[in-house]
Amino acid sequence: MKKDIYLAGDQSTTNSMLLLRMIAEEPRWYTVNELSERLDMNQRTIQRYLADLLEKIEDYNDENIQLHTAKNKGVFLEITLGADVLNFELYLLEDNVTIMLMKAIFFEEFTSVKKFAMDYFLSETTIRRSLKYFQELLEPYGIGLKRETYEVIGPEEQVRMFFYSYYWRIYQGAMWPFDIVDRKAVEEAALKVTSSLRQNLTYVQQYQIEYIIAINTIRIRKRHFVELNPNWKNYLDLDNDFRSLTKIKAVFDSLNIQKESEVYFFYLLMETRPKLYENKEVARRAMAPHKKNKSDVYVATEVFMRVFSEEMAPIPEKKYDTFFNSSFSAHLFCTLFKNFSVDINGYEYMRKLKEYYPNLHQKLNELLDKLYAETGNALFLEKDFLLTRYGLLFSAIKRLTYFEEQIRIVLDTDLPKFAERNLRLQIFDTLKYRYKVQFLNKNSAPQADLILTTVATPMMVERYNREKVLHIEAELSARDFTNIIDIVIEAMSSK
Repeated sequence: MKKDIYLAGDQSTTNSMLLLRMIAEEPRWYTVNELSERLDMNQRTIQRYLADLLEKIEDYNDENIQLHTAKNKGVFLEITLGADVLNFELYLLEDNVTIMLMKAIFFEEFTSVKKFAMDYFLSETTIRRSLKYFQELLEPYGIGLKRETYEVIGPEEQVRMFFYSYYWRIYQGAMWPFDIVDRKAVEEAALKVTSSLRQNLTYVQQYQIEYIIAINTIRIRKRHFVELNPNWKNYLDLDNDFRSLTKIKAVFDSLNIQKESEVYFFYLLMETRPKLYENKEVARRAMAPHKKNKSDVYVATEVFMRVFSEEMAPIPEKKYDTFFNSSFSAHLFCTLFKNFSVDINGYEYMRKLKEYYPNLHQKLNELLDKLYAETGNALFLEKDFLLTRYGLLFSAIKRLTYFEEQIRIVLDTDLPKFAERNLRLQIFDTLKYRYKVQFLNKNSAPQADLILTTVATPMMVERYNREKVLHIEAELSARDFTNIIDIVIEAMSSK
């Protein structure tokens, strides 16, 4: 989403969530000073949020989640086997005003600011502030709130995708947030649909389909329908090529969903999911009408395959089909939905592509410009979505660091040969997936971007360029790894 949904409410909940995520990163003590620096808050504020988090953990009363505090050490979050951290996060979000407001609007139970404020013992000012935030959240997707009724309005495909991502990102199958829909009926419908498509799904993926069907059902009950796009006739052949769709129609009939456009939309939504193409026969049948009718998505993908091979790297023949299907599903998504950086999962996958791999990001950006110039197809303007997908595709044939500048490191220690070798391997293994790393011998120190040493004496610092020297422990700590990465990022920015 354009803004992380956890940041969609009151500041207290937001900060508690950020703090929880941070101290859950590693099973260790975090000092108040460290948390203050990383969250850019003063220490008194951190202590207040820690006290609030401690109170909520005690109220939640799960022996597998314990927060320990010590005056000279800070805090330690102990999460033992069996802890349900996701449900605890949901517990923290229960009092989030914006999330309560979103649910009321989605179910079309929000009638007025005054009534909502009274029902939840909140001020009208707080509600109006949350409404404004929600409207800002919807705006990038071309949807908004109707002034009189507070209904979500705009292209129905956009509304659906927003709520698919929103509900899955928040609940992730941990609970059933659709009280007005019979979960058992939806579960049976999802099983029949995925069976007819011959999809061997995990429990998580099955839950996602259930969420999709539930949201579709609610929107249709509220008389909000997806309209049939004439172009979709080139994407599907309901009468001949997809016998399984008659089964889908039967399932939809059982849910009182009889509008043909909804059947088209659901199946095309499934085609945006790479999982569909793992079954070769299903993939062939899905692609057949696109290929036969030379659909705009199919033609765009053909052009992409050619230009990607020319500009980025040749696509190995044995990976051609997988590459085509994966890019095709992404292109179809960008044809159906606009301005989304995430799919139904709600994740951006490579959110820091530009930061970690600037040269690759630039080349992929130029690739999209070239594809749009050659085809005129607006799907190639969906850069927020496609850049990360193309990055993932590129990683299937080359290292993500392939186009990046090399970081040259000298390791100068007082350790025995094999101990130093082990230290070098640890550092290399930590950095190699994000940076192109080369270790130089000690005589090449003037050419190095970074000197790592276990002996931080003034003489050692003076011998080298002091800005390049970083002291590390003989047995690397979590702080050492963080410092190494920070200085590498700094070195990269100066190249």
